[in-house]
Amino acid sequence: MNFYKHHIGDYQKKTSHLTVLEHGAYLLMLHAYYSSEKPLPFGRDLYRICRAFGKKERSAIDKIAAQFWTKTETGYVNGRAFEEIIKADDLRQIAQHNGKSGGRPKEPSGLPENNPSGLISEPSGKAIQTPDSRLQTPDSSKSKTQKKTVGRATPPATRKCPPEFRPDLAFALAELPDLDSEREAAIFKDCEFKTPHSDWAATWRNWIRNAKNRGTYSKINPNKGWV
Repeated sequence: MNFYKHHIGDYQKKTSHLTVLEHGAYLLMLHAYYSSEKPLPFGRDLYRICRAFGKKERSAIDKIAAQFWTKTETGYVNGRAFEEIIKADDLRQIAQHNGKSGGRPKEPSGLPENNPSGLISEPSGKAIQTPDSRLQTPDSSKSKTQKKTVGRATPPATRKCPPEFRPDLAFALAELPDLDSEREAAIFKDCEFKTPHSDWAATWRNWIRNAKNRGTYSKINPNKGWV
């Protein structure tokens, strides 16, 4: 990622006790995590990435890692940053799909393509005229039936999954045997995506596949909880 949202209020609320040096350590770790979208390494490799050459600088890195990051088998991960990476990846997939389809879907104008003006031309050579809406009787029963049918076939798209949605834990555990499935499902249901979704089962499967590829997910009996 070359861009990420920095929620100043949330950050200040959780880091008001940090020193200037510790703030720098935290931000350098976040930048490295977002740019690589992979867990951060331990020890000297982490010091090198954050350019922590002095004793105080390394101590600041260690303090931030212990307080705000989760130590996993593959490296340090940060819960909030992980959610933002998932959201960004979701947007990339939508953009790629739209690109392959020729761009963003156009909003329907309600008019035929071969008659964009909405005017009706009489075949007998009469002047073009618009229909008098006062003489038209709408079929209200048909309209209501169509709306109900569409409502049943296509659920409304939302940024957060509906409360009644139940993630497929069996699929998740098949992909990630060491997954803390209930915790990961809770993170997923609390996540607010940048773009609305209607197929939440597919969104959950993509969430798990992305976590598997990056190695960033809630594991059974983690050393620390997500922050």
